[in-house]
Amino acid sequence: MDSSTKSKSKHNGIEVSKVNKEGDNKSKRTRTKRDILQPPPRINVGPDGKEEEPF
Repeated sequence: MDSSTKSKSKHNGIEVSKVNKEGDNKSKRTRTKRDILQPPPRINVGPDGKEEEPF
């Protein structure tokens, strides 16, 4: 759990999207302040509102 939080901080939203894609059920458990600010279903969308390629 600690390692995942570290990775998320390193890559900001990019790492969050990766974790979300790994498993939706896992994303519920890994709910951080960043996830709350950016809803899980919309995490793949970039800052300009463009859909980024899934990692």
